[in-house]
Formats: sequence, structure tokens, C-alpha cells
Amino acid sequence: MQELCQIRPFHESDQVFLLEVSKRFAQFPLMNWRTKERMEQANYHLAEQATINLNVDNEIYLAVDTTGKRLGYLHIRKQKEFFTQLDQAFILSLVVIEEAQGKGIAQKLMKFAEDWARKRGLEQICLNVFRSNDRAYDLYRYLGYEVETVKMVKELSE
Repeated sequence: MQELCQIRPFHESDQVFLLEVSKRFAQFPLMNWRTKERMEQANYHLAEQATINLNVDNEIYLAVDTTGKRLGYLHIRKQKEFFTQLDQAFILSLVVIEEAQGKGIAQKLMKFAEDWARKRGLEQICLNVFRSNDRAYDLYRYLGYEVETVKMVKELSE
């Protein structure tokens, strides 16, 4: 059986894809005070910055189909856990193009991320997800990720 996709390292020619697909990070219900435009701008900026200082502990990988079409990407790095100072893997970004949703691409990228962390001897992997991003939140819960901290926001009106 042929693989639906392969995971490969980032190439400079992938930069435009990262920028284009960054809009997907704002395609879920937002709190009233967040605008889609500002979220898209912020995520575009993050995608621009993502390729700066890539190294063996800060890498980007792409999911591509058998024709080389880009289906999504993963940005992962090694970092220190704030409270314990233990090394852990942190997923900065994971996104799949709309037409590839529901086909196991995100799961494959997540498995790749976990293998990446294990190869480095890391015992934990973590990420942030907007709670209103039900599709991503549910996937992470399904894969065994637990909620550890919760950011709470109150909009102060005059």
C-alpha cells in the first residue's frame, strides 16, 4: 500500500507555502475582540520568522503527497519547560491545507513530532491550541494530550 504522504525537511522554496497556509491558523471561531485580519497578520509574521535560526533543535517539516504537493507543515523545537527546566519538545505550528483535512495528515505529522522528540531523548511534547479550534483540540485529546494550563481572558469594557 502506497503512503498517502511523506514527511520531508523544509526547503527555502517552501517559504511561500508557509506564508500562504498561515491563514489557516485563523479559520476557527475567534473571541469577539480578536479579528480575523489581525490574526492572519500575526500568523503571517510568525510564518515569516519561523525559518530564521533553524537548526537541529528547531526544525520545520512538510507533509507532501506522492507528486510533491505540499499538504501541511510542522514546526517543532526543543525547549526548557518553565517550571522544571527539563528539556521538552514544543510544537510551534502544525497546519494542514483544507483539502487534505480529515485524511490523517495531521496525525502523521503529530506522530513524526513524537518520534522527533524521542530521538532526542525528550520525555515530553507540548503545544498550544485555541480552545475554540475544536478540530485541532479534539485531535490532540484523541492522541493523548492533556490540558495542563488554561489562559483565561476577560474583555474590559468602559
